[in-house]
Amino acid sequence: MPLPYQVWTEEQIDNRGIVPEGNYPFEVTGASLQKTKGKNGKPVHDMLVIDMNIIDTHGQIRKIRDWIVFVENMDWKLRHLANTTLLLDHYEAGTLEGYHLLGKKGVLVLGLKEEDGKKMNSVKDYVKQEVKIGLPASFVDDDIPM
Repeated sequence: MPLPYQVWTEEQIDNRGIVPEGNYPFEVTGASLQKTKGKNGKPVHDMLVIDMNIIDTHGQIRKIRDWIVFVENMDWKLRHLANTTLLLDHYEAGTLEGYHLLGKKGVLVLGLKEEDGKKMNSVKDYVKQEVKIGLPASFVDDDIPM
């Protein structure tokens, strides 16, 4: 009697942890200010490391991490993160801190990138509030279960 296994291709094995590209609801589970590594003579910069849970297309909770580096032309994504988590007022006032993000929910744009020949997910952007639901922020129900 044959063993009860699934036949896997090498491509399926390589892609088994990959979530398809698309927009996903998320909840921030961690946010900390850290330093970049500064490898290969690159300067060291401050960055925000954001840990999040998303729900994938199969209803499974997945952990995702994003890095926003605070250097010219790289920290634009923070505005979209603040917008989707309803923290735009803090952002625009210059008072946004990592702890403000904890437990906040929003929608992210998940993409794929290849690094060292291996595919992996990456956060391409965050869906701005006006675009996300097509209604003013006052109509948002923040009690959506994750």
